[in-house]
Amino acid sequence: MGGDLVAGRHGRRRQPADGPPQEYAAFKIEQHGIDLIPDAERKMTPAGLFWLWSGAVFNVEYFFYGTLIMIFGLSVPQAVAAILIGNLSYSLLGFASLQGPKTGTTAFMVSRAPFGQNGNRLVALFNWATQVGFEIEGIYFVVATVILLFSLHGTTLDGPAKIVVIVLAAVAEMVLPLLGHATITKILRYLAYVFIVFFAVLAGFTFNRIHLSTFHVKPVSFAVWTTALVLIISTGGLGWTENGNDYSRYLPRNTPASRTFWAAALGTAIPSIILELLGVFAFTITSKLVGITQLGVPESFPSWFVTPFLIFAVIQLLAINTLDMYSSGVTLQALGVPVRRWGAVIIDTVVCAVATGIILFHGNFYSDFAGFLLYIVAWLAPWFGILITDYLLRGRTYEPSSLWSGRAGIYWRTGGIHWPAIIAQAAGIVAALMWIDAAAAVPSYTGPISNHFPGLHGADFSWAIGIVVGSGVYWALAARGVRREAAQVARSLPSGHAELVALRVVQRDRAAPHVVGPPGQRGARLDQPLHVLADQPLAFLATDLAPGHPDVEVDAVLGRLAFGYPLEVQPRALARRVDPGGHLTPVRFRYPGRPGEVVPAGEALRRRLDHVAQGQRPEFGQLLRLGGVEGDLDLGVHAHAPDAADVSALS
Repeated sequence: MGGDLVAGRHGRRRQPADGPPQEYAAFKIEQHGIDLIPDAERKMTPAGLFWLWSGAVFNVEYFFYGTLIMIFGLSVPQAVAAILIGNLSYSLLGFASLQGPKTGTTAFMVSRAPFGQNGNRLVALFNWATQVGFEIEGIYFVVATVILLFSLHGTTLDGPAKIVVIVLAAVAEMVLPLLGHATITKILRYLAYVFIVFFAVLAGFTFNRIHLSTFHVKPVSFAVWTTALVLIISTGGLGWTENGNDYSRYLPRNTPASRTFWAAALGTAIPSIILELLGVFAFTITSKLVGITQLGVPESFPSWFVTPFLIFAVIQLLAINTLDMYSSGVTLQALGVPVRRWGAVIIDTVVCAVATGIILFHGNFYSDFAGFLLYIVAWLAPWFGILITDYLLRGRTYEPSSLWSGRAGIYWRTGGIHWPAIIAQAAGIVAALMWIDAAAAVPSYTGPISNHFPGLHGADFSWAIGIVVGSGVYWALAARGVRREAAQVARSLPSGHAELVALRVVQRDRAAPHVVGPPGQRGARLDQPLHVLADQPLAFLATDLAPGHPDVEVDAVLGRLAFGYPLEVQPRALARRVDPGGHLTPVRFRYPGRPGEVVPAGEALRRRLDHVAQGQRPEFGQLLRLGGVEGDLDLGVHAHAPDAADVSALS
């Protein structure tokens, strides 16, 4: 059973936007878009997430960002402080990656929980424009670098030739996003190893020539320093929050939140800090740039290294743009555009190529890009605050099927709009624009608060006030309703991490069979499977029967089922031999729709727990493996103890 089958609130079959089940494998076109990723296809590991992010961020762009903040006139200590403090924002990316494993879907599908399906279109549109903006930046750098390479070797490209370079760069950038998540993960991991070696060589050249004692700059005011800080934050942790769940969604559902958090946060922060510091130190060595001012990279290395540097730069820029283009594609789907993921990638490629051409021939890249980085914070900061506040209010639990099930889902509310989130987003944007300093950007603007406080003339705290106001207003307006929704979801999940299991007790000493079974049933004899819905794994449980010590087999039919998740299963027989001297403890089974706890057959049967010798197979009577769940399991059957009809639905 594949990703096209998901349980709705009432057990109905629904068809996601993207196609048939697929193997999670590199170099195959990913068919999944914004649909829920089945558990069987979640093959990513936290280490894989770490290296995905590292492979993207070990990039010449972050070397450039280090030099960019020096243009504000910062001293070296000020620049180092801005980088170290600004990169703490990658903790925001860590928090914005926690929802992916829980829901199995993308960032702006999760965003439907606080905003509603239609209300979410507003912020999804903002995000699509933001992702495309970063893609245009990447393609522009690629094109500028290729033009420079030709120039260094005696060839000047005219207008038509530049257009050809733009087209080729856009097509090259499209390849990895077109193939999808598994390919991106594998390629970026291996590129990370190569890029680490490359930047180690670059660092060697830089530190060989550095003399900080000769670099004397009067420190800028605190207000100017805050503008440099917001550039680091917007290009760093806050600027990546809208991508987080697009990549963490392939982690298994039971991945510890701490491992998801640190994989995303450290995978980005470590290379970002290293490269931005390297950019700062390179700026102190020379004001000579690599060939053209548009590239903005100091030539802190020997002239013979320029060509290898530029070739690596092209590869790195294409790599980092992969993440933006993949995310912009699934965001376009979340907007409601009726297109498959690969079609969305093609649309974004065309848009980016056209925009890059306009900027290359008629624009001012530095002023346009600086304004872009400053203004995106105005919407991104409150959106992040609202997303995380909603996540906490609903107890870190979602009903994934409702994120795309429309009117039938609990997140539909009034016309698909959750007005508290819209109001909070608007309030957060206004607050951020009140304390922003974009005087040097296009369009030029300075918020009234930025010039209000003595000593803070021109300060920029847009990112902080946006998060605080957005989350605070949402908490005030939505807390009661969101908690009520969370309670509704909890009621539909009476056994929040239940397992539907097939339990077989195999009698070894041919003793008289005992009868065990759920209430209302005659039970199943010891050589027959017993299906129960339990609120804890049964892999290490056995009936305390005398005489003899039976073997136990447990087949997890729907492991750690939380109702509403995709009914996807890769069952496996878990056979263990029970230690006869093991601790005895009563184990009770809990059934939805029934008060309290009940025990099998109404008797206080005692079960063994733990003290299991791993890896031993039963001597005989091995339980057949179930091949999967055919059709849509109607979760309503669990309103009572499973009976024979329920079991037949699983066979």
